[in-house]
Amino acid sequence: MMRAILPVALLVLVACSDDAGARGNGGPHPVGDARVGGQVVSTVDGVAITREEVLTLAREARITPRQALRQLQDRELVGAEAARRGLDEDPDVQLAATRAAVHVLLEREVEERVTVGTIPDEEVRALYEARLSHYQQAERRRVSHLVVLVQRREPPARWAQAERFARQAVSALRGETDPSGALDAIAAGAPADLTMRVERLPPFAVGGGYDRAFEQAVFSSPRLGLLPAPVRTDFGWHAIVLDEVLPPVSVPLEVAAPELRQELVLVLRRRRLDELVRELEGRFPVRRYETTIASAISGEPVMPSEER
Repeated sequence: MMRAILPVALLVLVACSDDAGARGNGGPHPVGDARVGGQVVSTVDGVAITREEVLTLAREARITPRQALRQLQDRELVGAEAARRGLDEDPDVQLAATRAAVHVLLEREVEERVTVGTIPDEEVRALYEARLSHYQQAERRRVSHLVVLVQRREPPARWAQAERFARQAVSALRGETDPSGALDAIAAGAPADLTMRVERLPPFAVGGGYDRAFEQAVFSSPRLGLLPAPVRTDFGWHAIVLDEVLPPVSVPLEVAAPELRQELVLVLRRRRLDELVRELEGRFPVRRYETTIASAISGEPVMPSEER
């Protein structure tokens, strides 16, 4: 019979009584020999429908046992007719059955073996420690700044010129409602003999790799907005705007664990699938026809004599 192949949606459309009902008058087809009684509550063309099947369907579909029985009878009736017509030999049906079997195999050998509950605690802890910089973070700050670039060995006059422009920039920015957004316009109005750069930096913590004087100025600011004075670093003079303060993050392992387990389920299922494929390759021979593969990729035909 085609019990596991026909879609339930189709079966619901089939109208029949609570008995087996009428069936087609076609040629011979396989039948069962079950009899009603004991755990068998109905037969369709000799194929048994058990009490357990009825109760299971009723529970899963949230319908009454009588409705469940009718659906199971419908399924067997349509399956019997499909078998009588030889549809179980149809290539499309066989392909669908193979795909369904593959799905069940993978469900049993991969999904049911690797679940959230089967993830070892040590795997969760190892992933947490590998992501510690994500779950444990110091305060971070995000800034925009304009820097008047000066080479370290340039004369004092050059540094003084850069400082004057940086101070002018800070004064101009004090009157801006959006000082960060105004940096580009100020840089565009700089003298041609000065080299400017405007940067909007990603959030960083103390020790994030920036110049010490730059970090000290950023993290000593008590409020968002324009820093009151320009800052000198080894790269030049800066006009700095503090855009955002991100508070410290501290997520303990027990809080992060559910998220980590969900991620590990995918990783370990992939690992289990790879193991299963290797097991099957050792059980069933696999041959590769490299010439045909190459021709399929290139689009050029291959002569039969070329294949080995």
